[in-house]
Amino acid sequence: MQPRKLYLLMISFTLLASLTHILGKPAAAGFPILLLTFLRLTIGTGTLSIFLWLRRKPFTVQKGQRLSFFRLSLIGVVANILFFLWGLRYTIPAHPGLLYATTPIWTLIIAGIFGREIIVRQKVVGVVLSIIGVTIVMGGSVLHLNLDYLLGDSLILVAVLCWSAYTVFSKPFVMQYHALTSTFTITLFGMLMLLPFGVWEASTFDFGTVPFSAWLGLGYMGIFTSATSYLIYYAVLKQIQPTQLAVIITGQAPMTAVLSWIFQGYSLTWTFGIGSFVTLIGIFITLKLSPTVEKMLQRQAVAKN
Repeated sequence: MQPRKLYLLMISFTLLASLTHILGKPAAAGFPILLLTFLRLTIGTGTLSIFLWLRRKPFTVQKGQRLSFFRLSLIGVVANILFFLWGLRYTIPAHPGLLYATTPIWTLIIAGIFGREIIVRQKVVGVVLSIIGVTIVMGGSVLHLNLDYLLGDSLILVAVLCWSAYTVFSKPFVMQYHALTSTFTITLFGMLMLLPFGVWEASTFDFGTVPFSAWLGLGYMGIFTSATSYLIYYAVLKQIQPTQLAVIITGQAPMTAVLSWIFQGYSLTWTFGIGSFVTLIGIFITLKLSPTVEKMLQRQAVAKN
């Protein structure tokens, strides 16, 4: 993949994911969490089905790997989304961006423990700089990590851990299958897992009480988060290491701040500019590995295959 296209995909993913923090808040408040997650995955599966139909190529997953896809779906789709939406109810919008910015740390730790990546100094420096930059961007919001939001922040942190593990363990399947095949399979499994709970909650829930903003958030998360951004995430993961991709998530904090300024009238401060600059430097350092490190990682990949 050409570098320009790769960077465009990274920016697109960051934008789509950042909007989720803003548009997802009304949806999390307007629907029961299990029902919301089921509806989101149903819309996502439908959207990906259309993408598959437009692609017009055979779709297949080896029988021996379906259980692995099921496990990935349980961690990266069902658990991640449930804990994220549940936590979003009990915290302020700024906190998810900050907590998800710690994804590179957990990804680096998990990848190192399970031997999925070589931990090199350049990656560590890039990750640390990105986290520092995000902390500066969030500014006073970091100080609000108190008992009032402890439940919501704790739930979102569990979602972050699920997403970090998902990023590490999905890499082999990304290399074997097309990004659309992997994304559709994992999203479909997630929807099927929640089917009985979703149907039960739908039968007892009064949809007439749901405001338009919640419907808008549901539609956005189904089409653009669960389908489009997951697809982009897999496409990028095919090209770079899990930790490198995880660092991209730190860009959600400044992006969310900009979107909040545009749509909600939040003010941007000098700390935003400095923090964003530091975050971008960290991302650049992590992505631009030296030729020596690149060769080392290539040898590792060849040895595992």
